Amino acid sequence: VAPPVFSKKPHPVQSLRGSDVHLECELQGTPPFQISWYKDKREIRSSKKPLILECTYSGTPPIRVSWKKNGIKLSQSEKSTLQILQTDKSLAGQYSCSASNAIGTASSTARLILTG
Repeated sequence: VAPPVFSKKPHPVQSLRGSDVHLECELQGTPPFQISWYKDKREIRSSKKPLILECTYSGTPPIRVSWKKNGIKLSQSEKSTLQILQTDKSLAGQYSCSASNAIGTASSTARLILTG
């Protein structure tokens, strides 16, 4: 059991008003983690834009990626992103990404908590 530690911290970003911004962080430690984003000391609670979960992997191709929500398979492809178009509370849950090739499989899990 280990506390969360940032292995990759977000960097400052400049953008035009109304433009999309991509902020990224990575954690090491014992999941599940609860991640909250803040702007000017206020939690960012909702967005009308899609939520994108990204799975980063490396290994010997071909690599197949599969996504699960609460243990139920969602999709399988070579895409490393899962796009969630509607962010209502029914989409909250535990999401996992598995990457596999002929040698083996690696998985990573994150819990999506929607509030507000």
